[in-house]
Amino acid sequence: MAKLIYTTRKSIVFNSLSEVYETIGILTSGKYTMLKIEQNQLSGAWGKEGRIIIYSSPHKFPKPISDRYSAGNGRILYRVNSNAFVLDMISNHGFTIVPITSTGKTANVNPPSYIEGLSFVPSAYQADFTRGYNK
Repeated sequence: MAKLIYTTRKSIVFNSLSEVYETIGILTSGKYTMLKIEQNQLSGAWGKEGRIIIYSSPHKFPKPISDRYSAGNGRILYRVNSNAFVLDMISNHGFTIVPITSTGKTANVNPPSYIEGLSFVPSAYQADFTRGYNK
């Protein structure tokens, strides 16, 4: 089950579970985003960082996500850093880790298919998930 508050250092605070599941639907579609885990502790930073990378349509995201936008670079419009949220997508919502470098310093976090993602969503929130997925 999803939760309303995800925190490591900076919190993502959702107003309702409907908002959480809509966001998970958006991320499952993969239309505008990519999730990553960067092992920054290997280069002297405080620790690994789960990131939501936003490439387009930032207006599609609910306020709890857009409030956490930090600057991107290149073709990345924004980033949202949240270990807790990204790790919850892996642990509880069917997202999978795929290493993308031979050193293991960075990994993509791939979304499940629509059907698989929907199977993790309580029936009361499946319409919210689907709305997000179709945004």
